[in-house]
Amino acid sequence: MSTTLQLRQLLEQSRNLANSVSAKKDLPPIERNLEEIETQSRKFASKVTRPGEQPEKKAPFFLAKWGIDGEKLENAVRSINVLGAFEPRELVSETDISSYAEYKYRSTVSSIIEDGHNQTIKDYYNDFEKSLNLDWEKTKNKIFEELGQYKLPVNTPSTTGDQSRRYSGTSATRTPSRAAPSTPSRMLTVSETPFRTGAGVSYPNTPAGMRSLGTPWTATRHPTTPRSEAATLFSAKMTHYAEVVLRLNESRLHNEDFGVINSFLNAAKKINSDRSNKLIIECWRAFAQIVGEENVLDGHFQRNPLKELQYFNLYQNQQGTSFYELQRRLLNGARQYLEDQYNKWVDDYIASHRKEAQMGGIPLPRNKAEAFMRAFHRPNGGKPMDNLEVCSTLCGNLTEALAVARDYERHLHRNDKTFITYFAEYLQKNRRLPREQREQLVAEIKQRVKLSAKHPQDYYKLTMYHILAQLPLTTIPNTAIPSTEDYLWFNLMIVQHEKEVGGIGNESLTIGNFQKHIIQFGPNTYTSDGKDPVQYFRALLISAQFERAVDYLNKTDFSVEAVHFGIALAYYGLLRVPENQDAMATLLENGDGINAYLNFNGLIHHYVERFYSLRQKLAVHYYSFLYLYGHEQTEAARNQVELSNAYIRKLVYDTRNFEELLGNPRKNLASIGEIPENLPLLHIHNDAEFKAKIIAPLGRQFELDHKYKQALELFELAEEYSFAISVLNKMLGEYIWIYTHQQASVESDEELDPQYVQQKFTQYIQERLLNRCSTMLIRDCELLLDLTEFVKFYNQKDYVRALELIERMNIVPLEADMAEMAKRNQELSGKSEEIRRNYPAIMLLTMECLYECHQQLKTRPSPGPFDTDSFSKMHELQRKARNIMQFVGFVKNSLPSDIYNRLAHFEVLMR
Repeated sequence: MSTTLQLRQLLEQSRNLANSVSAKKDLPPIERNLEEIETQSRKFASKVTRPGEQPEKKAPFFLAKWGIDGEKLENAVRSINVLGAFEPRELVSETDISSYAEYKYRSTVSSIIEDGHNQTIKDYYNDFEKSLNLDWEKTKNKIFEELGQYKLPVNTPSTTGDQSRRYSGTSATRTPSRAAPSTPSRMLTVSETPFRTGAGVSYPNTPAGMRSLGTPWTATRHPTTPRSEAATLFSAKMTHYAEVVLRLNESRLHNEDFGVINSFLNAAKKINSDRSNKLIIECWRAFAQIVGEENVLDGHFQRNPLKELQYFNLYQNQQGTSFYELQRRLLNGARQYLEDQYNKWVDDYIASHRKEAQMGGIPLPRNKAEAFMRAFHRPNGGKPMDNLEVCSTLCGNLTEALAVARDYERHLHRNDKTFITYFAEYLQKNRRLPREQREQLVAEIKQRVKLSAKHPQDYYKLTMYHILAQLPLTTIPNTAIPSTEDYLWFNLMIVQHEKEVGGIGNESLTIGNFQKHIIQFGPNTYTSDGKDPVQYFRALLISAQFERAVDYLNKTDFSVEAVHFGIALAYYGLLRVPENQDAMATLLENGDGINAYLNFNGLIHHYVERFYSLRQKLAVHYYSFLYLYGHEQTEAARNQVELSNAYIRKLVYDTRNFEELLGNPRKNLASIGEIPENLPLLHIHNDAEFKAKIIAPLGRQFELDHKYKQALELFELAEEYSFAISVLNKMLGEYIWIYTHQQASVESDEELDPQYVQQKFTQYIQERLLNRCSTMLIRDCELLLDLTEFVKFYNQKDYVRALELIERMNIVPLEADMAEMAKRNQELSGKSEEIRRNYPAIMLLTMECLYECHQQLKTRPSPGPFDTDSFSKMHELQRKARNIMQFVGFVKNSLPSDIYNRLAHFEVLMR
C-alpha cells in the first residue's frame, strides 16, 4: 500500500513539473516529434561543405548589386606575383648600366632600411636589458645597505717604502701618486590566542625613519652573533677609536671642549704602521687643518677651542655670505695642509741630498727653496727663477716668491715686466686681483698661449700667471703639475666662489665646478684601478665634499674610519643629513649634483650592530651622536630626537640588559645604568622624562610582544603600576584561555605562572604601590586570580570545589532571578577585555562542573527510594543548569555558537 502511494505521489510531482515548465514564457515549447527532428537535422547536415568540395560563391552576387565584378577582381589578385617586387619590371640589358645602377641603388637602400630596422629593434632590447640589470643592481645595493650588507671590499695592496715623501729620493723628477688629470615570534611557542596579535608587532609611535634601517623592530629580533665571534669582530682598531668616543662624551657631559679630530689621529697612530694606516693618518691630519682644529694636547685645546656644533648653522644654511666665508675657510685650510705637506717633503728631500743642496746654517725660507732647487736640478746645475718662485709659492711663502721675482727683475723679458706689478697687487688685495687688472692679465695669458705654438714657453712661469689671474689650466702639460697634490693645490689657489666671478665667469673655476671635477674623475683617476681608496677619499675631503667622502670610504675596507670621520664631522656640524627619515640610500643628492646628504642614522646604526651584543654600554655612546641633529626647535629636529630614542629602545629590547643599561634602583641603589648617566647627551632633562620616553614605551613594546615579565620589570622601573596591573591581568587572561582550550605548554607555564602573578600582586598591595591605580583594574585582577583557581580545580577534576568557588565569586548567575541576571550582564560589559573574552569558556566550564556533579550523583550505586538528599541535589543541579541557559539569553549575541550548542547539550543530558 505504501509503495503504490509513493508512485502516485511521484506521478503527480512530474505532472506539476511539466505544467510549471510550460508556464514559463521564456522557454519555447517543443512541438516536433522524433521523426521531424531527424529530418530537420539531415537538412542542416546537407548544407555543410565536405572536404574537397568547393563552397558556393555568394560574394559575387553580394557585390554585383553595387556594380562590382567580383570574378574579375579575384583573377586580378591571383595574377599578382610578390616575389618579383624588387626585380626590374622589364629585363635590363647587359649594356644598360644606368638602369642596373638605379636598380641596385634602390635595392641597396631598401636593404639598408630593413637592416637598420632590425638592428634598431635588437639594440633596443639589448639596451633595455642592460638598463634593467643596471637599475636592479642599484636597487639591490640599496637593499643590501638597508640590511647592513653594504661593505664593498677593496683590495689594498701592501707596498713598502716611506710614504711620507711625495717625491722619489733618487729621481730628478717628482713621483706622482697618480697621473695628474689633463682635464677636468614571539618568544612563546604557544598556539595563537585571542590575546595575541601575531609575531613582529611594530613599535607603537615609531618614527618612519626606523623603517629605513633594514633591521625591522620585531619580536623575533635577537642578537644572533655568538659572543666569541662578536669579540673577534670588535677589533683593536675599533677599540682605539671607541676610547676616544668615551672621552669625547665625558667632555660633553662636563661641557668641556674636546679636540676630537686630533684624538682620533692619535688613536690611528696606535693601530699599526702599514701603508694604508699611514694614509688614514694623513687624512686625519688634513681633516684637522681643514676644520682648523689646532693647539690640541691630549684632546684638550690649549687656546682657540672649537665648540660642539661650531659650524652647524653656517654649514646647513647654504645661502648667504656666512656660508661663503665658511667654504673659503675650509678650502684655505685644505690648501695650507697641502703647503705644509710640501714643506715637509722639501725638508726630507734636502736632508737626503745634503751635499747637493748646500743648505748652510741659516734655515730661512728662501735659503731652503734655493737649496732644494740646487738638489732637485743638480743634473742641470741650475736654479731657474720661475722654478724658485713656484717652489716658494708651493711652500706658502708668497712674500718670498715676490722677493725672488724682484731680485731677478733685471733678467726678466720685456714682456714680463708687468709680472711683478701683478704679483704685488695680488698679495696686497688678499690673493685676488681687481677686476680690471685681472681682465688685462687674462688677455696677456691668451696672447702668450697663441705664441706658444711658435715659441717654447716656460710652463712654470705660465703657471704663476694662471695663479695670479685665477685662471684654470688648459694648455699646461702634466709635467708642470705632476701629482695629485699639486693638481689639488693649484685648483685651491685659483678657485672662487660663484659670487666672486665677474664678466669672465666662463674662464673661472668656481667652487661648485671644482667639486664636480673631483666627482667626475672618480676613484680610478686618483689611484691605479681604484685599489687605494684613501687617495680619492682625501681628494673629496680636501674639496669639502664631506658627505660623499664618508659615504665612499664606508663602502671600502675602511668603514670603521668612515664612521668616526662622520662622528667628527657631525660633532662640528659639518655633515648634512636628510630631513626625510624614510630615505633608504646612504647618500642622497639634490638636483645640482654638488650638495649631498648623508644618512648618518644608518651609518651609526649599522656600525653599532657589529658589536652591541657584546658591548651594550658603548653602543649607547655611539647612538648619542644621533641627538646632535635634534637641538633645534623644528619638526625635523623633534623627529630626529624621537628616532634616536627609538634606537636606544631597540638596543635595550634586543639585549635585555636592563641592569647595565637602565639601572635598577629598586634592587640596588648604586645601579644607575649607562643611559641614565648620559641623559644630557640624549636631550632628556630629568628622570620623569627618561621614564616617559624610554622605559614606559619599552614596557609597552614588551607587552605587545607578549613578553610580560620583561614588561613588568620595565613598568616597575618607570613606576607605572597601572600598566603593571594591566600586564598581570593579561597574563591571567591568557593563562585561562590556554588552559580552557587545552593548549598549555612548558613555555606558557613559565611565562604565565599564576603563582608569579599572585606574588607580584601581593607585593604591590603590601608596598602600597597601587594607591594611584584604578579600583576596577585591581578588582579585575582579583577576579582573574579566582578564575585561575577555578580553572585549576576543574583541571584537577575537583568539580565540587570548583562549583563552590564559582558560586562564591557570583560571576555566573545560578539563581533564577531575572533582575539579578540583568545586573550581572550589565556588570560584565564593564569588565576588562580579559574577563569578557574568557567568559563563554567560564560558563561552559561551570556547566560541565554541574553535569559532572549530576552524573556522580546519578551513577551512585543503588540509591534507595528514600535517599531524598541525592534527589534534591540532582534537582538543584538541574535547576542551576536551567538558570545558566536562561542567562544565555542575555549574552547570546556575544556567545560563540559552538559554546551555546554545548551548553544546551549538557543541560539536556541532565534532564
